[in-house]
Order: sequence, then C-alpha cells, then structure tokens
Amino acid sequence: IDKLVHLIAFAALAFPLARTGRIGLIPVFVGASAFGGIIEVVQPCFGRSADMQDWIADIAGVGLGMMLALLYRRLRKH
Repeated sequence: IDKLVHLIAFAALAFPLARTGRIGLIPVFVGASAFGGIIEVVQPCFGRSADMQDWIADIAGVGLGMMLALLYRRLRKH
C-alpha cells in the first residue's frame, strides 16, 4: 500500500502542474521526478530509510498525473 500512496501523491503533484500547459511536460516530469529522488536521498537524515522502489513509484505517479492532465486538456477542448 506504501507504493500506491507514493503513486497517488505524485500523480496529485504532477496533474495540476501539467494540466494548464503553462509549464512544459518535460520540466514537469524532470522536476517532479527529481523531487521524489531528493526526498528519498534525504530521508536517512530523519531516521527513515531510502527506497529505490518508492522513487520508482513516485516516477510512475508523475507519469500517471501527466497522462490524466493531457486527457483532461483534450476533453476540455471538446
């Protein structure tokens, strides 16, 4: 369930960033994915362990959020 939470959280982060089209999709993907990676890198400083699978779930969430945003934009045009 932890990975699902990561997926949903990062989809929720990426969706509004990609929805308007003000920020390009590549910067949204790179920035949100890097944010997830940075979170994993700094977690040991707070007594938590870093997990590569969490970061992969973050990246998948970013992709999902962007796909939903593109679908939203397409539906809004019609």
